Amino acid sequence: MSDEIIKRSSINSSNFLRDKIILSVDLGGTSGFALWLGNNLVKSWFKNVNSSKDTKPEKETKYNNCSRLTQQLNIAENYVRENNLKPPFEPALDMVVVEDPFGQYIQGVKVLHIYMGAVIQWCIDRKVSFAKINDKTIKKVFTGNGNANKDLMVFTAQDKYGDHIVDENEADAVAVGYTYLNQF
Repeated sequence: MSDEIIKRSSINSSNFLRDKIILSVDLGGTSGFALWLGNNLVKSWFKNVNSSKDTKPEKETKYNNCSRLTQQLNIAENYVRENNLKPPFEPALDMVVVEDPFGQYIQGVKVLHIYMGAVIQWCIDRKVSFAKINDKTIKKVFTGNGNANKDLMVFTAQDKYGDHIVDENEADAVAVGYTYLNQF
């Protein structure tokens, strides 16, 4: 993960977004994160928020996973503060954008909605705006193909922002941010 601002792809975002700090998130067992300053990708990463070692009851395990997810949101917030990207009296992030959970396996979709609830609560606590984007829209805007597979998403992310993006979840988080900046 480079701490330099990556400027490999121009985005047609409005002047309104120029100074905004946006965190885009791909929710899942392994979640992807991308931090944007205006239309510039500042940093991206991925983290496994599930714990295969949890032998606790299911409800407690989901709570622990949500806690690990919100820790990553705190990392983004701390990065903004440590690098003086925003004045200290303002919220560190202006917006958190996630891919709208979907899927054919209802149990997985339920878990993703629990994760999204944790993200929404984190945003409410910090007075940060929240948005979600449909997966087909993300794929269409990012790759030109609304049915793009994971390999194409990673390839497109690498082509636009560099070879340091190696994980499909990180690539998806970059795509979420890119789509938000291009569509809204």
